[in-house]
Amino acid sequence: MRKSRALSSPFSTLSSANEEDIGRVPDDVRLTKRGIGGITAWRFAYLFIQGGLSLALFAALAHALPVGAFAITAVAQAVLVIAQAMGDFGLSPATVTVLPAMIAQQPGDRQRLLAGAVRAFALAAIAGGVLCLAAAVAVPADARLAVVLVAPAAASTVLISGADGLLRATGEFRRSVGLVAVARLGSFLAVPAAIATDSGVWTCAAISAGTLVGTVPAALALRAFRRLSRESSPKPLLRVALPLGLSQFFVLAGGRLNTVILSAILSLRAATVFEASWRLFQLGQYVAGGISTAAAPLIGDALGAERHVELHRLLARLGGVAAGLGLGAAAVLLLARRPLCEALFGSLGGEVARVVVPFALLTPLAFVGFVATTALSTSSEDRRFVVLAYGSGALVGLPLVVALAPRGGSSAAAAGCAAGLALTHTLLIARYLRMLRGLRANVGGPLKAHT
Repeated sequence: MRKSRALSSPFSTLSSANEEDIGRVPDDVRLTKRGIGGITAWRFAYLFIQGGLSLALFAALAHALPVGAFAITAVAQAVLVIAQAMGDFGLSPATVTVLPAMIAQQPGDRQRLLAGAVRAFALAAIAGGVLCLAAAVAVPADARLAVVLVAPAAASTVLISGADGLLRATGEFRRSVGLVAVARLGSFLAVPAAIATDSGVWTCAAISAGTLVGTVPAALALRAFRRLSRESSPKPLLRVALPLGLSQFFVLAGGRLNTVILSAILSLRAATVFEASWRLFQLGQYVAGGISTAAAPLIGDALGAERHVELHRLLARLGGVAAGLGLGAAAVLLLARRPLCEALFGSLGGEVARVVVPFALLTPLAFVGFVATTALSTSSEDRRFVVLAYGSGALVGLPLVVALAPRGGSSAAAAGCAAGLALTHTLLIARYLRMLRGLRANVGGPLKAHT
């Protein structure tokens, strides 16, 4: 099978490719060491551009804006991430895990499924923008206009995730790197705006303007997928995404929502410190994300084709690598947290260095839990368990944050949040090990109804 000509440039649009090639998986991205290594390298590049530039922008604004204006911007950025994730509502993980399995089972419906996925992401982008606008009523009055102005960026980010998911689901892993780089660099329009105005509101307006311009290449890629078929429906992907979206809701409830909660019950400064520590913790999670989400289309393809022996080898290897890297990331974060936080967050660095400790201790468990989430998302039965695991963690973590924050501030809130997440990842890892045992015995078990 020949490689898609759409791989020629990370900035090219799909319209330049032969439509018969779109959606085919090249031979060298099958379950081989060579394929997995190359795919993982591109996925690391994508995630570190996405997460690294996001953290770099956050840090640049921390130095460019007065503390009060930066706090407004930090809360608005947290709401942006929440709205984008809730708008997406599981579509991205469904696209890279279950959609390849659908295509493997129904190759004649490939173009219809891909075009339908584009419609689903268009609806999700609208939902992301609307949710961001609605969230403005939940933040302190000083931050409301900033949250409203950042809403277009929330919608744009959903489209970027859609283009990335569809490209990876069809065996293209390089072009996503260019798409996310253009979008993230566009958001840096906020830095000169911050320097010129000292205003969190104008800074958020600049984030939206730059992100909108940077989203154009991703929108063109989605348009090419949409043109594959006039007969398309978003329902197949939306149906699969629902349990993953519920999981994503509980992920947000157990983590990012705490920024908004702390802004309401403590102060914008406390919320900013928590958000900064979470972003630093999350940067390490991009390592686990790079491993697991790079292999997600391969997992779905192997499952759809019932190559269970190869799937077991892949999942076992991913879990072992994630555990080792998680221990290393935790050590680095604990040992280097103070100089790193002071360099990134200026006057807030000392506070962030204290708050990030519970997240650093959680890192090894979270790395393996991330891999477990991706693996379990391929199965309908296990997708329901993923919802249960994240829901359980949120039900433990959120009350702890609300109870502990008034007494111990952001540090106590981080400890409560980490406790809830630890429960989630423990449950996921236990289920993941069960899945591996089923594969080793070559018994379908929870793999029976993966779509």
